[in-house]
Amino acid sequence: MNTLLALLVLQAAPADYAEAMKKVAARWTGKEGVVLHLGDSITYANQYGGWARGGKGKTPQEEAALKWMHTNDNNDADGWFLARVDRPGNRS
Repeated sequence: MNTLLALLVLQAAPADYAEAMKKVAARWTGKEGVVLHLGDSITYANQYGGWARGGKGKTPQEEAALKWMHTNDNNDADGWFLARVDRPGNRS
């Protein structure tokens, strides 16, 4: 398992949960860095992701994490884009 998010989750998880999730992660075949933001109108609001997409004062570590998350790619790998774009039938 070689993803920042998975490592953070596993470090904070109880040992029995961490071992089970390591097995799940070993079978993963997705695109690394895709972070899907789930929520309601607050998530959809541009203010929610404004800092990530264009805010000032980010540390080098924050910049690296945002690059890993495909921030500002404006496609289906960029969860910040998906959180702010309406889909047919208002399914943002």
